[in-house]
Formats: sequence, structure tokens, C-alpha cells
Amino acid sequence: MPIKGLSDKRRFSRGGKIRLGEKRKTKDGKEYPAKLDYMLFDPQDEKLLPKLHKLYGDKPDKLLVCFPSENLEEVFPQWYKCYGTSGLLCKGDGVTANRTAEGGALVECECATPEHCEYAQERGKGGKPGCKQLASLQFFLVDFDNMFVWQIDTTSYHSIVNVNSALDIMRRALGRISFIPVTLILKPQQIQPDGKKQVAYVLDIVIPCGLRDIGALKPLIAGPHAELPPLLEHEAPDDLYPASQIMVDEDGVVTPVLPNTTFSEPDLIDDTEHIPFDDDAPAQHDYSRKPEPPKPAEPPRDIANHPDVLALKDRLSPTAFRVMTQQAVKDKWTVEQLVTAMNGRIKQNEESPL
Repeated sequence: MPIKGLSDKRRFSRGGKIRLGEKRKTKDGKEYPAKLDYMLFDPQDEKLLPKLHKLYGDKPDKLLVCFPSENLEEVFPQWYKCYGTSGLLCKGDGVTANRTAEGGALVECECATPEHCEYAQERGKGGKPGCKQLASLQFFLVDFDNMFVWQIDTTSYHSIVNVNSALDIMRRALGRISFIPVTLILKPQQIQPDGKKQVAYVLDIVIPCGLRDIGALKPLIAGPHAELPPLLEHEAPDDLYPASQIMVDEDGVVTPVLPNTTFSEPDLIDDTEHIPFDDDAPAQHDYSRKPEPPKPAEPPRDIANHPDVLALKDRLSPTAFRVMTQQAVKDKWTVEQLVTAMNGRIKQNEESPL
């Protein structure tokens, strides 16, 4: 007999994080956060790094992904969060929040947003609150040979709006968001914080079809819902230091400063305007690294005329065949991956004929 409340639970495995920034060191050995213009793999198992770099390169700016759930609160949860040395201190939605009180107990309180929250202001400095909007995108890597869930954290206003917009378009056009291959990109976008024009690298999602071709991207996998692994949120993301966690000393040395849970006074106020603590700050290039030589362009693959692919051509509509083979070339699918996708599409057509 199954155990009620347990035997029906399903959960995907966690692969790790993909970061949008990294820690660097000053000449004095002090660490500081720097924004990147590419995605940085940080797997829980370091043995996966060679395989990830071989598949995606050392500095990818786009990934073919799909989402493991229809639940937006699992795929892209978004909260105001405040961190301290003991981990997550407060988490709210702009109306209510759960906050760590003395002794470690969680209490529910009003969430007045960071700009109007006394608790957040006490943990901030430079006139900026110690609490920030933080969203966590969770997904599969389509081309990776393990069904791990990966997580990207972002505090960027523009990234959050871009991803929410794309997910809404997928839902409206395709009827769902899960198990549909889409391209997650990190792109330059002009922003104007404090009225100053600058370029930041933000997340966006590219849906690889037009309105006439959406039938070819209907999901190929169906089955019972499985839970995502617990969100990695207890500790502040290493590459997303809030303003309250950055201090510059009189010599210009940058160092992170985290307030204690029992913090009773604001941090020292320092000028941090030029420190990239936010995802909407410009990316910092590491000019100490020698530029990598450009990779030779790969010759176009004639995957559409492969015998195994041609054998399935007459069982698909011309539009579906064209869209799927074009996507295979663009995203460097193997013949086996394309054949599997086509067979799934054919099976779907046979089960649900128009």
C-alpha cells in the first residue's frame, strides 16, 4: 500500500546554479562582486564542469532550456529578500512578509516594500535599503544528458519583466510553458538608472517560432507533475550583493559587509555608486585575461537530408518539418535528438488528430 502524502510525491534533482556575476579580488586580496556579460556555470558537482564547458563553451550567452512545471511560482518565484550572516532574514511580496525574529522564529508582518520599510532601511547604507527584489528562474538544459534543474538568480528589474513577459506569451500562444524548448539569452540592453544611460546585460527568452508555426512547438512530453527541488535561497547569492552588503574603505578597497540578525544600528554610510551590486549594473570585463581567439565558424549541417530524418518527413506537415529541422540546425541538435522530437510530434498527431 502507498503511504498517503509521501508515495505520490515526485521531485527533480538539482544540478546547481548558473551565475550572472562572480567574485573577484582587489590587489589587497579583498573580494568584491563583478557583473558578467556571459553565464557562469556553478554545478553542485564540480565534475560536471568539463562536460558543461565542452557542450556550451566557457562563456555562453544563450542556452536552450525548457521549464519543468506549469506552476509559475515554482518556475520563476519572485520576492523581496533581505539577507544577513545567518542567511535569509526577511521575505515578502510587497504586502506581507515572513521575518526572522530573535531566537530564530518566523513571524508574519507587513511588507511595505524596501523603500518604505524601516527594517530594510536599517540594514542598508548609502541611502539604499538592504532588501532587494530577487527572482529565481528554474529550468532544464535541453542538450545536457542529465535531467537536472538549474537555477539563475537575478535582481534585475529588466530581466524580471522580460522573463515574465515571455512566459505569459508562451502561455497565451502555446497553452502552456513546460517542456517546450526555448532559448534563454543574456543580452545587452540600454537602461537609465538615475537618468544616466548605460548598457546592462539582462535575461530574455526567445520563442523560436512565429504564430503560423506554434503547432510544431506543442509539448512532446506529458505525465504526472513532479516537484522541483527546494529553492536555493537560504544564503544570499554570491554574485548578487545588495547595496547594504558592500563597503568601500578610504583606500578604495571593496569588501562585502553582511549585517547580523540582531543588527540594531545601520551600517556605516559609504559612497557605493560605482560598485556593481545590482544586476542592472554594467558588466565588468576582466581585462587581465588575454582575449580568446575567435572560433572558426562551423559549416552548416545538412541534417534535414539525413536518411533517418527524411524517413519521417512524409509523416509530418511541411511546416512542422521545416520548423523542427531549422531549430535543430540553430541549436545544434544531434540526429538522434531531432528524430526523437519528430517521433514525439508524430505520436501526438496520431493521438490528437485535427
